[in-house]
Amino acid sequence: MSIRSRALRAIPPCAAVLLLFTFAALVPAQSANDLSAFVGRWKIDLSRTHMGRGNLTSRAATFTFLFSKVDAGLNMDTYTEYPQPAPSRSNLIVPDGKPHTCQTSTGCLTVGGNAADQSFAYFQIDSHMLMRVFYIKGAVSEYTSYAVSSDGKTFTMIAWGAEAPDRENIQVFDKQP
Repeated sequence: MSIRSRALRAIPPCAAVLLLFTFAALVPAQSANDLSAFVGRWKIDLSRTHMGRGNLTSRAATFTFLFSKVDAGLNMDTYTEYPQPAPSRSNLIVPDGKPHTCQTSTGCLTVGGNAADQSFAYFQIDSHMLMRVFYIKGAVSEYTSYAVSSDGKTFTMIAWGAEAPDRENIQVFDKQP
């Protein structure tokens, strides 16, 4: 077990949320214009991806995110296989730290679920990093970091559950032309 995993396991879920909100409050507010590092098409690199949470066993080699800029922040289209006629699902990323309800009828989690029970809040850490807190029926279910490398070529998502922070999904994506 890594040092990070042991440290996260030692933090009760309520303390982790408190730390996140405290840290987010200390970070100066960023405008949606500062999210341009995320804009574009990102294809998964399966050789660098590790799905350690057990809820997803595999991704297609063409699994892709397409981020586009919108007034409130970003639109994130998810393609389970790319290309396909339409995204598998779309989510609006508004990094205002406020809970937003799931906008799709199939649920916002990859594993589905009741969309009416799901909500999430995004926090902008800086121009290359976002943090998402996911809630099911108002209780924290998952934390996810979204980070773009300083050279803008790699996007990494790390997700861990509130109940088992030592089990992570680490997904690595390469920027596409």
